[in-house]
Amino acid sequence: MLSDLFVKVGLSRPFNAIQLCAGARRLSNTLPSYVYTYSQQSLATMKGISFKTRMNRLWGAYERQLSRHPVATQMATSCVLWGAGDILAQRVVERRRWDKIDNRRVAATAAFGASFMGPVGHFWYHQLDQICSRLLRSGTPAFLAAKLIADTAVMGPLYVVAFYAWGSAFIDRTGFEGFRTKIVKDFLPTFTAELAVWPLFQAFNFTRIPVEHQLLAVNAMTLVDACFLSWARAQEDWVSEAMGAFASWNGSRSSSSCDPQQPALTNLQKQGEQQRR
Repeated sequence: MLSDLFVKVGLSRPFNAIQLCAGARRLSNTLPSYVYTYSQQSLATMKGISFKTRMNRLWGAYERQLSRHPVATQMATSCVLWGAGDILAQRVVERRRWDKIDNRRVAATAAFGASFMGPVGHFWYHQLDQICSRLLRSGTPAFLAAKLIADTAVMGPLYVVAFYAWGSAFIDRTGFEGFRTKIVKDFLPTFTAELAVWPLFQAFNFTRIPVEHQLLAVNAMTLVDACFLSWARAQEDWVSEAMGAFASWNGSRSSSSCDPQQPALTNLQKQGEQQRR
C-alpha cells in the first residue's frame, strides 16, 4: 500500500527536501481519495465474506440441529414453508391485500406442515431408502424406479387426502361431509395435477440430494405446491375455476390480437353496399 502511495504522489527513494515538500502537498490532496477508495474496496470484500460466512454458519447450525433433533428440525422447517406457501396462495393467486390475509388459515396450514409433513416425511424418506437398499443395489435405475413408484403410489395420494382431511377438520370446519364431498369432487384432478410435477422432481431429489436433506428439498418445492393445494382446497370446484380463468385469459388474448382496422373496414363495406343500392 505505501509503495503505491509513493508512486501516486511522485516520490522516489532517495528523495531530497524539495521533493519531500512537494510530495507532502500532493499527498494532502491524494490521501483522502486514496484512503476512501481503499476502504470502500475493503468494505465490499468484507461484506461478501461476512455474508458467505453467515450463510455457512446458518447451514452449519441447521445441520447440527438436524443431527441432534432430526424430527423436531424437520417439523420446524415444514411449519415455516407450509405457512409461507399459504401466504403465497392468498397473496398471489387469490390477490388478497396484506390486511385481508386469513391468519387462522395460515396458522392451520403451517400446523399441518409441522404435524404431518415433518414427522411423516422424515420417517418415510429414511425408511423408503433403507427398504429399497435392502432389495436393490443403490444408484441403479431399478433402485430409482422402485423409490419413484412407491413414493407416487403411497405418499402421493396419502399427502393429498391428509391435507383435505386437515382442511375440513381445522380450516373450513366442514366435518366429514365436507371432506367426503371434497374427495369425491377434487381428489382425482388434484392427484393428476400432482403427477405432472412430483415424479420428475423426486427423480432429481432421489439421485442428487442426500437422504437426510430430501425432506428439506421436498418442503422447498412444497412452497409452490402448498400454494396450489391451499388455493384448490379453498375453492368449491377448483377445476371449473381454473378452466374459467384460462378461458377468460384466452378470450382476452384473442380479442387483443384481432386487427384494429377490421371494424373500420366493415363500416366501409357497409357504406359501399348502401351506395350500390
